[in-house]
Amino acid sequence: MDSEGRVLAEDDNHEHSSINSLCPKSFNLTRTASALHDSSNGKTDIALGNTEDGLLLYAALPYTPDWKLCIFTSRSVVYASLDQVRNIALFTWSAMLVSALLFSLICVHHLTNPLKKLSCAMDRFDPNAPLPPLPATSALEIRQLSNSFSHMHDHIQQLIQQLQQEEKQKQQAELRALQAQINPHFLYNTLDTIAWKAMDHNATEVSDMITALSRFFQLSLSDGNDFVSLNDELEHAYHYLFIQQIRYSDRLDYTLEMDPELGECRVPKLILQPLIENALYHGIKPLRRRGEITVRIESSEQFLLLTVSDNGVGLSPERCAHLNHSLQTKDSSCGYGLYNIAERLRLTYGSSACLQLKSAPDHGTIVSIQIPREENLHESQIADCR
Repeated sequence: MDSEGRVLAEDDNHEHSSINSLCPKSFNLTRTASALHDSSNGKTDIALGNTEDGLLLYAALPYTPDWKLCIFTSRSVVYASLDQVRNIALFTWSAMLVSALLFSLICVHHLTNPLKKLSCAMDRFDPNAPLPPLPATSALEIRQLSNSFSHMHDHIQQLIQQLQQEEKQKQQAELRALQAQINPHFLYNTLDTIAWKAMDHNATEVSDMITALSRFFQLSLSDGNDFVSLNDELEHAYHYLFIQQIRYSDRLDYTLEMDPELGECRVPKLILQPLIENALYHGIKPLRRRGEITVRIESSEQFLLLTVSDNGVGLSPERCAHLNHSLQTKDSSCGYGLYNIAERLRLTYGSSACLQLKSAPDHGTIVSIQIPREENLHESQIADCR
């Protein structure tokens, strides 16, 4: 096309060569040529006869800038390929969306199916029965959840076995207590009779020992109660020391100290006498001099502190460490007396109670018991104390 808008040459194979009205030579391109005069290449809209609009793509020819090589095409031809691309894109996106949806459903089923099985296993949970097989899965979180559930089941079974064992021990202890209470009044009355007989023969010391022994047994049984007041517990320790001082008159002294305000506080019975007996036989008796046992009862805002100390031969650091470790691990090798006290304190107060030894060779031994004061106990424990 020249600058006047004349078509100088055309391709006979163009799309509209068979339709004269659509032939480029039939177009009036004068206005179009003037519009394209200042542009070397580009595109513009053009009317293709009376039927449809088209596009004119043009580029200036070398050495003849006023002549331009033009391509006429209808919009339907241009957009036919675009429609095809659009259709292919829509189909591709639809296929991808369906595939993604199917993949999501498969993944959700893969993840939720083990959870459903685990949920069913939890619904059928019975701590007294073996754990049913848990679903195998490759998902780390679900596998961790299954392992945690399995560990919880094992832990609950251990706790149940521990409770059953403690209940059995409690029943055995109650049976032994019942056996120990057979005919206690006969024992008291017999000892009182012997004491009066000794008085008739002016055997005052013998009478005092029998009276102390009678009271000692009476406080030991305490009418079957597991808890006694600190007044009774300290009196029980006094009668034991009174009898032993008569026996070891040349070797034993003792001191009992307690704040009078603590007298009505209730504690498990028989927690002082076994400690005093250990102090006497393992601390004072091996001495070649006179020894002393001190029983002291103190308190803080929340705890009672009961200590039994002696100035006897003491313990080696290794032996003292072994005893403390045995008390913490519930090992009966620490001795029946210490083990019995530690177990009763643990069953009564849990981790709130503490039984500990401090000792050094030739410097004596201190055994201390720390327990919550009665007003700091739970309601169930207070009821037991009553």
